[in-house]
Amino acid sequence: MNKKAETLKEEDLFYAFVRLNMPEGEPEFWIVPSFTVAPVIKESCEIYMKTPKKNGSAHKETKMREFYLIPRPNFPDDWEEQLKFFKGNIRMLEEFVYHI
Repeated sequence: MNKKAETLKEEDLFYAFVRLNMPEGEPEFWIVPSFTVAPVIKESCEIYMKTPKKNGSAHKETKMREFYLIPRPNFPDDWEEQLKFFKGNIRMLEEFVYHI
């Protein structure tokens, strides 16, 4: 993801994250609203930038942002529960479409 995703919080914007699980497993997917993704990647990057590298030097600013499908120290405390809700949740998109 890029830095712009930190500010994209639109009611009709969802991200689909896919784990292919190749070559043996079946793909898994998570449908996550932008208003959930934006603050998580913003805070994650801020914490990353404040944390020094192993050699003690500072990280350089980058446009890249990371979104993890596993619990991380700087993600919300209930991140694992949120991920369970978003996993395979195509109904979230269906409900959005039918409410328009």
